[in-house]
Amino acid sequence: MGNYECGKLYDLALTDLTPNPDQPRKVFPDAEIQVLADSIKEKGLLQPILVKELEDGQIIIVSGERRVTAHRRLNLETIP
Repeated sequence: MGNYECGKLYDLALTDLTPNPDQPRKVFPDAEIQVLADSIKEKGLLQPILVKELEDGQIIIVSGERRVTAHRRLNLETIP
């Protein structure tokens, strides 16, 4: 633990991110993800995701799982 400093902005590899097992939303409609992906492609990401680094180094998505899914759809490798 300790690879990242709280409050700083990092570009994280999508492959390093783990979905939050406590995420209340379990279903992300395909059409909504596509609209979000189109918006990100046109305007860029307007709000970075929030993550939590666990003691074992695993990075859990706290907020922004839809944004991560949209980035994957766009075949991007990283997300702020």
